[in-house]
Amino acid sequence: MILVTGGTGFVGGHLVDRLVHEKIQSRCLVRKDSNIEKLKKEKALIDVAFGDLTDEESLKKALEGVETVVHLIGIIVEKKGATFEIIHTQGTRKLVNACKMAGVRRFIYISALGAREKARSRYHITKWEAEQAVIQSGMEYVIFRPSIMIGKGGEFITMLSKIVKEAPVVPVIDGKSKVQPIYVENTIDCIIKSVTEPRINNRIFEIGGPDQITYTKLFLTLMDVLAIKKRVIEIPLLFMYPAAYILERLLEKPPITIQQLIMLQEDNICDIKEMQEVFGIELVPLEEALKSFLLHGGGKNL
Repeated sequence: MILVTGGTGFVGGHLVDRLVHEKIQSRCLVRKDSNIEKLKKEKALIDVAFGDLTDEESLKKALEGVETVVHLIGIIVEKKGATFEIIHTQGTRKLVNACKMAGVRRFIYISALGAREKARSRYHITKWEAEQAVIQSGMEYVIFRPSIMIGKGGEFITMLSKIVKEAPVVPVIDGKSKVQPIYVENTIDCIIKSVTEPRINNRIFEIGGPDQITYTKLFLTLMDVLAIKKRVIEIPLLFMYPAAYILERLLEKPPITIQQLIMLQEDNICDIKEMQEVFGIELVPLEEALKSFLLHGGGKNL
């Protein structure tokens, strides 16, 4: 039995679809207020366990009979009671401890590219702290550090598409920073292989797509896919800090935060040679991936 945390989220939704397609029995840890209609339709292959990372008793029940855990839960915007430290660091530690008590053998964690001990952003520091909890657990583990993931249901491209469609001109914050978007289905390819092939053990993989591009180029590619022509204006990061500071205090889910601006100051790219050698997957180029879910509905078959 496999336990998936975050099964109703963006990546989790794609993973659950693939697990069902592969006829792999799984259980999803979900909060009571989560929309589980999709999971209920696949009840022959998917169990639902209500609970969360802060409820140790619910974790104990969810882990009964589980051999492998795929931990997807993470946040990019903080709110009261759900900080990076609470969700990434403390939440992962509690889950790891519960796994050890339950005799879970294997733990697969989705971290983030840039996670490291002395990172500038608290997001990356807490992701690294979560990694350490997994590494030191004594369980077999595989950790993935993806660049930005794109695909159907992903908030990142949804937000950028809205800007491109609605803004009179397209603003790009510090457009010279580089990113390496990975199609979410390619991330799922890696996760599935790490679940089904136990030879892949105790490894950390940085993963990304085949294209390393600037944020300006990302916007231009998105505009080409959507057949939209507008002027693009690059905005220096320095000018955005006051706006982010105000938005964080006015909105529960601000469009930009101080932590995100800090992360934008460094490239989000990696060497994907090791990923390709181990997992042997065919990476979907950025433009093809964008077309697959923006123009054609988005699915595994491209």
